[in-house]
Amino acid sequence: MLTIRTALVEAFKRNAFEGYLRELVEVCWEYAPRLCKTLDEAELEHAIRCAMERAGRYGFVQRGPVRFFVQTSIALGSEFDEDPQYPWVQAVLTDGRYWSPIDKAKALHARLADHLEHAEGHGNVHSREALKQFRTLVSRDLQLSQALEHDTLQLLRQVHPHKADQVGDHALRCLLQSGVEKCQTLGFQQPRAQLLVLALMFAVGHAFDRDPFLPWLRRTLALEQRAIPAERIAERLERRTLIWVDAVLSAEEKKL
Repeated sequence: MLTIRTALVEAFKRNAFEGYLRELVEVCWEYAPRLCKTLDEAELEHAIRCAMERAGRYGFVQRGPVRFFVQTSIALGSEFDEDPQYPWVQAVLTDGRYWSPIDKAKALHARLADHLEHAEGHGNVHSREALKQFRTLVSRDLQLSQALEHDTLQLLRQVHPHKADQVGDHALRCLLQSGVEKCQTLGFQQPRAQLLVLALMFAVGHAFDRDPFLPWLRRTLALEQRAIPAERIAERLERRTLIWVDAVLSAEEKKL
């Protein structure tokens, strides 16, 4: 009898989780339909499971906080909780003054709303303009010096001044230092390729290369495992990034 009862409890838990997972799939489609179209069903479920696992590290197990954590993983990047350009996230998540996960989620939501209001602008107007600036920038022959950090800071401020101001120079420099290490890991030695990596980290999160919500980026960089030269991988990454930028801009124009 005990064995049967235990099996029933486990089956109930599995069914409850699968039901909740389907609920979160619907949440993602409502929150970011354009992004969800780039993932198949298995990829989207995997991305949600990864976000849920990270949410659990901070005690986010209730529906509201988990839903918010998943949405924020889409908005700022799947590892936003460790992104050097958002030090305020970790500050909130580790603040002992919040005695419950719900209070912590509310505080993080308020801070995120303030960030998005100033960085992205009403109706994402700032982000849309930044994508246009980025498209123009990479379409021409960039004259970059060996001072990668200085050049990148200048270009990020030129492309997306509102977000650069919101993030601040210190956090940007921390992000760039992390980006230099990522470029070394990827084998990207050309300044143009390095700039692209840093720009992607700034735009979609420092862990863009392993973000389960961005499988097209992961698949592009996985080509390195097939003995393809890093230069060719960088070129393909740039082409696919520009295709993504054009698709986003086209979708935004249809909404206007």
